[in-house]
Amino acid sequence: TFEKTPLNKSFLHRFIHYKRGKPFSSDKLLALQSSLGGAGYFKGASVTPLLDNIKNYTVPVHVNLTPNKRKLYEIGLGYGTVSGPRMTAGINWRWTNAYGHYFKTNMMISKIDQNIQAQYIIPAKHPATDQYVLSAGIFTLQPGRGTAFVKKIGVGYQSQRGRWKRNLNLSYILERYRIDKSQPTRNANMLAPSLAYEWTSVTNIIRVKNGSRLALLMQGSWKPIISSVTFLQGEARFKTIQTFFKNNRIILRTDIGYTLVKDSDRLPLSVRFYTGGPSSIRGYADQGIGPGRYLTVYSAEYQRRIVGDFYGAVFYDLGNAFKSYDNYFSNLQRGAGIGAVWQTMLGDVSVYVAKALSKKGHPIRFMFSLGAEL
Repeated sequence: TFEKTPLNKSFLHRFIHYKRGKPFSSDKLLALQSSLGGAGYFKGASVTPLLDNIKNYTVPVHVNLTPNKRKLYEIGLGYGTVSGPRMTAGINWRWTNAYGHYFKTNMMISKIDQNIQAQYIIPAKHPATDQYVLSAGIFTLQPGRGTAFVKKIGVGYQSQRGRWKRNLNLSYILERYRIDKSQPTRNANMLAPSLAYEWTSVTNIIRVKNGSRLALLMQGSWKPIISSVTFLQGEARFKTIQTFFKNNRIILRTDIGYTLVKDSDRLPLSVRFYTGGPSSIRGYADQGIGPGRYLTVYSAEYQRRIVGDFYGAVFYDLGNAFKSYDNYFSNLQRGAGIGAVWQTMLGDVSVYVAKALSKKGHPIRFMFSLGAEL
């Protein structure tokens, strides 16, 4: 039984994964409580077995739910070394009807980036893990080379089974882009299906001792079906963090991308590869390397605990976003340096001093990042 809430009881019953007549298990009740508490509809969820009311070997279960406020407003101000001053704002309707549909929109404005995006989410058969998503967005791209103005609408289905997440999407994209100032501005349109898988294995996503993440993406478009370009693109990203001898961590990551396209000049900016920055090749500007049809990034980092939650770090990164595999090894861009890492409840606070070893004079760049390592 469920206490009365703004949501339909038949919808709430879809969170239940056990069936009447199955053996009693407190773990199943904890899983139900976790699913309801993490769904975003409620600020409190309590699942209680009524052990004093057992009849005919059946345990009644009572669920008490405390709804969240229906709307959540968000606003933020920030500053980035690339973006300059920026403002973010968003609204999240935690439910739009009694069947748990919800809607969220967000906007970000800065000197070089402007975007607004909206999503309408419809819970599927298993609402805690499966959703249908209707999305729309308008945004600009200004990496190291190139500019683009992109309009995008899509429909998708996302699901999770154990450690695997799957995201299936079909997007229609209109894009106006230019790679170099000397080149003319081009228009592109694509009906682009995509399939993404993500596997994560970690015990504590915020304070990672040991964990790994693998992400796979396949997308493309076909010119005969309302698209201005035919291409097929795949990307694989892997990262692992391992702690050994208690006070030592090693972080390894790689990112490999490949694009099949006949006329690369017709490939829109939004599906070209870029690299560089604190999460790829340090010592170079964020997305300052590229664009390219192919992508290669390798990174190795060693961290040693100094005291408490503070670590010292040394690292070496190399890779490129390039147009062809000619002179592959000689064209890899290299970066190396040292850093300090502080593990907090908000994730790792990392400060790096990085040298761009492949640039003349080996210029030094200071880099900062905050967030979960995986």
